[in-house]
Amino acid sequence: MVIKLQCVCGERLVAKQESAGKAAQCPSCGVRFRIPQSTMAALLDEEGVTTPKKCPDCMPPGAVVCIDCGYNKRLGRKMKTKRY
Repeated sequence: MVIKLQCVCGERLVAKQESAGKAAQCPSCGVRFRIPQSTMAALLDEEGVTTPKKCPDCMPPGAVVCIDCGYNKRLGRKMKTKRY
């Protein structure tokens, strides 16, 4: 995955996801900047807004089924329940 951004000089830049949070320099104008985690994540972080993790990333290590939504890691999908 890549992070797309634009320098103040108008140059469109692309950075690898591994570079997120690191310092960089625009090859066109030489301005130094920090590569954001992702464009939307950086904006939300600046405003103090956090997004909830989604299954399966919300589950603790070793868990198989999410108690909130029913996602099953072994099946790779949400489980369906029967109504009695």
